[in-house]
Amino acid sequence: MIVVSHRGPYRFQRNDDGTFTANRGAGGVVSALGPLLLDGGAGQPDSTWIAAAMNEDDADAAAAGATAGLGVGLELLDLDPREHRLHYDVVSNGVLWFLHHDLFDRVHRPRFDRRFRDAWDAYVGVNERFAGATDARAAEGDIVLVQDYQLSLVPAFLRRRRPDLRIVHFTHTPFCGPDTIRVLPDDVAAQLCDSLAGGPSGFHTERWAASFDASARAVLSPSAEIVAPFAASLGPDPDTLAAIADEPAARAAASALADRVGERLVILRTDRMEPSKNIPRGFAAFDRLLEARSGLRGRVVFVAMLYPSRETLPEYLANANEILQAVARVNERWATSDWTPIVLDTRDD
Repeated sequence: MIVVSHRGPYRFQRNDDGTFTANRGAGGVVSALGPLLLDGGAGQPDSTWIAAAMNEDDADAAAAGATAGLGVGLELLDLDPREHRLHYDVVSNGVLWFLHHDLFDRVHRPRFDRRFRDAWDAYVGVNERFAGATDARAAEGDIVLVQDYQLSLVPAFLRRRRPDLRIVHFTHTPFCGPDTIRVLPDDVAAQLCDSLAGGPSGFHTERWAASFDASARAVLSPSAEIVAPFAASLGPDPDTLAAIADEPAARAAASALADRVGERLVILRTDRMEPSKNIPRGFAAFDRLLEARSGLRGRVVFVAMLYPSRETLPEYLANANEILQAVARVNERWATSDWTPIVLDTRDD
């Protein structure tokens, strides 16, 4: 079995002596699939995980053979930095993420100009690179699990190379509806839909699967042959979460939080700082709660563990600034000498 994802299950850090330390990677894909392949799961020498080297340490670790002995055969692709940036920042995060979450201010964005076309060529190139690496590693009749919107074209490229493989694509975000997908240039929309329609494609909910099916039929034609999408509520592994919660580091963090808030009630959220999470609205709701329920003032603390994300995109920087301003407004309005209503923690913990 081969898992193909943009971000891998481990990230690597160079030590002073030139060796590398492997740390478990972040993100929902790793959280969901990691327990199935790592740490006593299905991980065996004939299981492979193909991902991108996310930085120089990752690439150097792969070149030095530091990816061996981790419970799964890990291959990290050393992509061209410019091509990788265009693939990831401009197309994947700057267009597809906003498209599927319906976050575009369409009066101003998106712009399909010459820069986008260069970026789309890079997106195609990176997807072809992943398909080629999978082709090289796959045994006859292998199962290939391709993950998420960054690699939407891999299934089509791989089917052309290896019709013997059993290929499934799973999208870990919503999929936009037929009206929204028309925002894309026709050829881009057709290439995306054709790739996912040619084999089993999975989504977290029936609604998202239905949105994909409707979009594919609108783009490819109502009579197009589309393999029926499926829904699977893939989520974190409860046993893994329980084990992490019982570790000394987690207990120490809980103790530190208890010291910080004392005997007060706690509202807690943890998220990436990104527009689809509606984080400022949560603070506005808390502000309204304190306004409406005076008895809660001084008795409740909103602990917000929010770590920065995609800081190369202006929309994300603006969203982070909006979050900081929202926290400041609530605290300036309600804080007392011994009570801070919102405790903001921006560590990636």
